[in-house]
Amino acid sequence: PQPVAKDLRRIIVAFRISSDLERMGDLALDVAKVTLRIQGQDLIKPLVDIPRMAEIVTLMTSEAITAYLDENTDLAHKMAMDDDQVDHLYSSMINDLYSYMIEKPESVSQAMLLTLVGRYIERIADHATNIGESVVYLVTGKRPDLNM
Repeated sequence: PQPVAKDLRRIIVAFRISSDLERMGDLALDVAKVTLRIQGQDLIKPLVDIPRMAEIVTLMTSEAITAYLDENTDLAHKMAMDDDQVDHLYSSMINDLYSYMIEKPESVSQAMLLTLVGRYIERIADHATNIGESVVYLVTGKRPDLNM
Protein backbone atom coordinates (compact mmCIF):
# COMPACT_ATOMS: atom_id res chain seq x y z
CA PRO A 1 0.00 0.00 0.00
CA GLN A 2 1.03 3.58 -0.63
CA PRO A 3 1.97 5.68 2.39
CA VAL A 4 -0.69 8.19 3.34
CA ALA A 5 -0.02 11.79 4.30
CA LYS A 6 -0.10 10.99 8.01
CA ASP A 7 2.55 8.28 7.58
CA LEU A 8 4.85 10.82 5.96
CA ARG A 9 4.09 13.38 8.69
CA ARG A 10 4.89 10.72 11.31
CA ILE A 11 8.39 10.30 9.80
CA ILE A 12 8.98 14.06 9.60
CA VAL A 13 7.74 14.54 13.15
CA ALA A 14 9.95 11.73 14.48
CA PHE A 15 13.01 13.48 13.03
CA ARG A 16 11.95 16.87 14.41
CA ILE A 17 11.24 15.49 17.86
CA SER A 18 14.55 13.63 17.98
CA SER A 19 16.31 16.89 17.13
CA ASP A 20 14.40 18.78 19.85
CA LEU A 21 15.19 16.07 22.40
CA GLU A 22 18.86 16.20 21.46
CA ARG A 23 18.93 20.00 21.92
CA MET A 24 17.15 19.61 25.27
CA GLY A 25 19.83 17.14 26.36
CA ASP A 26 22.59 19.55 25.29
CA LEU A 27 20.98 22.34 27.29
CA ALA A 28 20.59 20.06 30.34
CA LEU A 29 24.31 19.34 30.06
CA ASP A 30 24.98 23.10 30.00
CA VAL A 31 22.95 23.48 33.21
CA ALA A 32 25.01 20.70 34.81
CA LYS A 33 28.28 22.41 33.80
CA VAL A 34 27.20 25.68 35.41
CA THR A 35 26.09 23.79 38.52
CA LEU A 36 29.58 22.33 38.80
CA ARG A 37 31.14 25.81 38.42
CA ILE A 38 28.97 27.20 41.23
CA GLN A 39 29.40 24.14 43.46
CA GLY A 40 30.80 25.02 46.87
CA GLN A 41 30.03 28.75 46.57
CA ASP A 42 27.54 30.43 48.84
CA LEU A 43 24.56 31.41 46.72
CA ILE A 44 24.09 35.15 46.32
CA LYS A 45 20.38 34.68 47.03
CA PRO A 46 17.99 31.79 47.59
CA LEU A 47 17.02 30.06 44.36
CA VAL A 48 13.29 30.37 43.79
CA ASP A 49 12.62 30.91 40.09
CA ILE A 50 15.13 28.39 38.74
CA PRO A 51 13.71 25.40 40.67
CA ARG A 52 10.16 26.45 39.73
CA MET A 53 11.14 26.77 36.07
CA ALA A 54 12.87 23.38 36.20
CA GLU A 55 9.76 21.81 37.75
CA ILE A 56 7.53 23.17 34.96
CA VAL A 57 10.02 22.13 32.26
CA THR A 58 10.27 18.61 33.68
CA LEU A 59 6.48 18.33 33.48
CA MET A 60 6.49 19.83 29.96
CA THR A 61 9.05 17.29 28.78
CA SER A 62 6.98 14.41 30.12
CA GLU A 63 3.80 15.89 28.63
CA ALA A 64 5.52 16.43 25.27
CA ILE A 65 6.36 12.75 25.05
CA THR A 66 2.88 11.73 26.24
CA ALA A 67 1.26 14.10 23.72
CA TYR A 68 3.29 12.48 20.95
CA LEU A 69 2.61 8.90 22.01
CA ASP A 70 -1.13 9.56 22.50
CA GLU A 71 -1.42 12.07 19.62
CA ASN A 72 -3.02 14.40 22.16
CA THR A 73 -3.34 17.89 20.67
CA ASP A 74 -4.98 19.30 23.82
CA LEU A 75 -1.89 18.39 25.82
CA ALA A 76 0.28 19.84 23.04
CA HIS A 77 -1.60 23.16 23.25
CA LYS A 78 -1.31 23.17 27.06
CA MET A 79 2.44 23.36 26.57
CA ALA A 80 2.11 26.86 25.14
CA MET A 81 0.59 28.03 28.45
CA ASP A 82 3.31 26.25 30.41
CA ASP A 83 5.94 27.88 28.18
CA ASP A 84 4.41 31.31 28.88
CA GLN A 85 4.74 30.60 32.60
CA VAL A 86 8.42 29.66 32.18
CA ASP A 87 9.03 32.79 30.08
CA HIS A 88 7.43 34.94 32.80
CA LEU A 89 9.56 33.34 35.55
CA TYR A 90 12.69 33.79 33.44
CA SER A 91 11.94 37.45 32.81
CA SER A 92 11.27 38.02 36.51
CA MET A 93 14.48 36.20 37.44
CA ILE A 94 16.54 38.30 35.01
CA ASN A 95 15.14 41.54 36.42
CA ASP A 96 15.87 40.40 39.98
CA LEU A 97 19.43 39.35 39.15
CA TYR A 98 20.19 42.57 37.24
CA SER A 99 19.01 44.61 40.23
CA TYR A 100 21.11 42.42 42.50
CA MET A 101 24.21 42.93 40.33
CA ILE A 102 23.77 46.72 40.52
CA GLU A 103 23.40 46.62 44.31
CA LYS A 104 26.21 44.10 44.86
CA PRO A 105 28.79 44.23 42.05
CA GLU A 106 30.77 41.42 43.68
CA SER A 107 27.86 39.11 42.80
CA VAL A 108 28.11 39.69 39.03
CA SER A 109 29.99 36.47 38.21
CA GLN A 110 27.54 34.14 39.94
CA ALA A 111 24.52 36.20 38.86
CA MET A 112 25.59 35.85 35.24
CA LEU A 113 25.94 32.08 35.66
CA LEU A 114 22.45 31.93 37.16
CA THR A 115 21.05 33.94 34.24
CA LEU A 116 22.63 31.38 31.91
CA VAL A 117 20.95 28.53 33.79
CA GLY A 118 17.63 30.35 33.51
CA ARG A 119 18.18 30.84 29.79
CA TYR A 120 19.05 27.17 29.27
CA ILE A 121 15.91 26.06 31.11
CA GLU A 122 13.81 28.56 29.16
CA ARG A 123 15.20 27.14 25.91
CA ILE A 124 14.36 23.59 27.03
CA ALA A 125 10.76 24.77 27.49
CA ASP A 126 10.82 26.15 23.94
CA HIS A 127 11.99 22.80 22.58
CA ALA A 128 9.26 20.99 24.54
CA THR A 129 6.77 23.41 22.97
CA ASN A 130 8.25 22.60 19.55
CA ILE A 131 7.41 18.96 20.24
CA GLY A 132 3.85 20.06 21.00
CA GLU A 133 3.75 21.86 17.65
CA SER A 134 4.99 18.71 15.95
CA VAL A 135 2.22 16.70 17.59
CA VAL A 136 -0.41 19.14 16.31
CA TYR A 137 1.17 18.92 12.85
CA LEU A 138 1.14 15.12 13.00
CA VAL A 139 -2.52 14.96 13.92
CA THR A 140 -3.96 17.85 11.89
CA GLY A 141 -1.48 18.45 9.08
CA LYS A 142 -1.26 22.10 10.19
CA ARG A 143 1.76 23.62 11.91
CA PRO A 144 0.75 26.05 14.67
CA ASP A 145 3.14 28.48 16.35
CA LEU A 146 2.86 27.69 20.05
CA ASN A 147 6.10 29.55 20.89
CA MET A 148 4.58 33.01 21.19
